[in-house]
Amino acid sequence: MKKNSAKKRRNGYRRMGREINHGFLDRRFYDLVPRDYDLFQSEVNTATTPRHKEILGARSVHGHAVNGDKEFAIGLYEKQVHHNYINATIPDVVDAIIRARPEYARSVQAYKEECQALLDEVKGWIDAALDYILHDKKSDVYTLDSLLDSKGEPLMGISRFEHDIIKDPVAVLQGIYLGSYMDSEEWRQYTEDLFNSHPYNQDLRIHRGLCTAANVEQLKIAGLNILDLAHIGVNGEHEDPRGLAGAFSLKELKEMGIVLDYDKADAKIRKEGIPNMYPWTPVYVELQKGYGSSDDAAHNFVSLRHGKDAGNGLVLADAGDTIDKCTVNIKEKGEDELWGDHIKKRLGGDEGVKKHLGITGQDVANTIFAAAIDKNHPYAWPSCSQRRFLEKDSEGHYALRTHINYVKHIGEGTQMPKSTQLSISRVESSLFYKVFKERMRSMIKMGVMREDQFHYKRSLEYFIGKKRVNGNKRQSRDLGEVNKRSSRR
Repeated sequence: MKKNSAKKRRNGYRRMGREINHGFLDRRFYDLVPRDYDLFQSEVNTATTPRHKEILGARSVHGHAVNGDKEFAIGLYEKQVHHNYINATIPDVVDAIIRARPEYARSVQAYKEECQALLDEVKGWIDAALDYILHDKKSDVYTLDSLLDSKGEPLMGISRFEHDIIKDPVAVLQGIYLGSYMDSEEWRQYTEDLFNSHPYNQDLRIHRGLCTAANVEQLKIAGLNILDLAHIGVNGEHEDPRGLAGAFSLKELKEMGIVLDYDKADAKIRKEGIPNMYPWTPVYVELQKGYGSSDDAAHNFVSLRHGKDAGNGLVLADAGDTIDKCTVNIKEKGEDELWGDHIKKRLGGDEGVKKHLGITGQDVANTIFAAAIDKNHPYAWPSCSQRRFLEKDSEGHYALRTHINYVKHIGEGTQMPKSTQLSISRVESSLFYKVFKERMRSMIKMGVMREDQFHYKRSLEYFIGKKRVNGNKRQSRDLGEVNKRSSRR
């Protein structure tokens, strides 16, 4: 066990008390996991099927176990002890739940297979839509006017998909494609290079990393843990409490046998991934420190760009990024990014994507830029996890529905949704919508977004106040800068 600094800022608030890092699982872990899971089930209400809430519960408990939160934080304030199980994996959490609650799943392997099946259903819908676009072939399994799986259940367990009618399956594919590359380290690097150069001249530094597989035995030999890999990226203006920034490159980690080199693996592993079994575990390897992306902003931008159905597609891609952390095999880049690669391959490459989906590399970069968290006021930019997107408050509101109503407000002139708190940082949606509006204004002024690129024709007027007068002439009024900035907590 290793003791760390007592007071840390995490998720925008100051942690009090003492921290203990556990490099191994002990009796306390197996006691706290089911308690934390039961707390999640009793306190959290989600806009999902009951079973999907249970699946998300294991993810939530895993986050608490790694970070020493909720039931893993024992005591009060300065006397609180945060027990951080830094090498715990989601399968470890599932195993602990099953030991105490056998009805949760038949086995850890059965849980992995269940999660894999959720991903396979989305890919099945994607292929059905592609078959229709390319060959005018209708599926006998999936209906393209809804986001239901082969059994008639909502894809990824998202309840609203039971009732949503899909008007444009192409738009859903557009959303999945753009969403699949939101976390891509290659596309984030491309976006950074593009927007930092002439004529945009932005000062963009985006957090980058790679989802891959690591060998926990080799990690121990090197004196590292799973959490270290997520904080090992090249430093910038960001804190580096353990002094690990830039300590190892991805190439070095592969040469040390810590991270799997998929390029040198056999053909089966390159295609299907490596079995998600000891000593291999899914990890996130940080490549560059920086500010991340707001999935909330990405949803709004894609919805404004391609319509509500595209927003649903992006939510599916985001859900895939959550579920693929505990499946049968570990694939490099993650299932969500591979969906984008799959769509591109089936459409015949970049030109096929442009022809059938109307999406170019600039469009992918625009989406990433639109969602990039502003370093000048980062706490105004929420980034909802899948749970936070779908978690209902006491009045039944949840972030995804609020965002859908916000887009509808812009596009159709409906009432502005009531302000609500978003993500774990509890950002007020009213504040977020102000900074998002500023981002859209800047993109319009840079010329990367034009009136004809918005799905809703009212969008340009909403963002920069342009109105038609005397036919085609236009006049502008400055809507002013955002005055209210979020304060650091």
